[in-house]
Amino acid sequence: MELLIAGSLAYDTLESEVGRADEVLGGSATYAGLSARFHMREGRVGLIGAVGEDFLADDWELLSGKGLDLSGVSRLSAPTFRWHGRYATGNSDAQTVSTQMNAMGIFDPEVPLNQRNPVIFLCGNLHPRIQEKLLLQVESKLLIVDTMNKWITGHREQLNRVLGQAQLVVINETELRMLSDEDTINQGAASLLAGQCLSGEGSPEIVVVKRGRHGAVAYGPWGEVSSQGVWVDRVVDPTGCGDVFAGAMAAHLLGTGLEGLPDAQEMAAALVHANRTASFNLEAFGVTALAGLETSTYAQRL
Repeated sequence: MELLIAGSLAYDTLESEVGRADEVLGGSATYAGLSARFHMREGRVGLIGAVGEDFLADDWELLSGKGLDLSGVSRLSAPTFRWHGRYATGNSDAQTVSTQMNAMGIFDPEVPLNQRNPVIFLCGNLHPRIQEKLLLQVESKLLIVDTMNKWITGHREQLNRVLGQAQLVVINETELRMLSDEDTINQGAASLLAGQCLSGEGSPEIVVVKRGRHGAVAYGPWGEVSSQGVWVDRVVDPTGCGDVFAGAMAAHLLGTGLEGLPDAQEMAAALVHANRTASFNLEAFGVTALAGLETSTYAQRL
């Protein structure tokens, strides 16, 4: 297993200034998996998550047809996770209308034996309870952890333990300020790298801060590297862009051979592709744009 991605598989109802889409395929594992698979022509990419009995056969076939290994996705006797989000005009931060945990609320992960030693483990946005159980089962060369504001405010002690085990943490600006209680990105990243905001539970070696339209910046033992954002003319739906970013970044780090931590040049190149891939995701509701992305179209966008 080259890349293992844990996260949610979901059905989302999405509202933006462009319109509304009901019950479209989403979830952090879905977005990250499709993004990584686009960039990886070879190598196994596995997903870990849970769906309900109502998960559509067409959506399962979409994911498996893209070459994603779904043997770690559990089918449970509860509905698939649902999220309803609304985006105000000009705002990339969603207002959550409703969340129904459903299958993800009872998910007790059991990673298949053939997926337990990936080169990279992208432990995506999940309840820290689930993330901790996954980290007991998976050993990788590079552990990347993502999170969200809900876990920072509601499950901080567990989250600190998870983030303290990661080599690389990916986080957005708002989440970094909440986690570190610092005003600037530089100060927040320094606090996280030193473990000061993790209550002595360890510390990551690289922090990648997602900045939306402003790009991304990474802090590590080599200092700081950054990548500009990619402008798109029409934003339809920002949902999943952070997960798309993480999936593309992981795929490109894999492409370097990854014997240890990425160096500054490798990290900078991964950020460029992560931002570019996320920009396509903005252009349609759900995973539509990502699932239909062609290599020639991708190459034309700088």
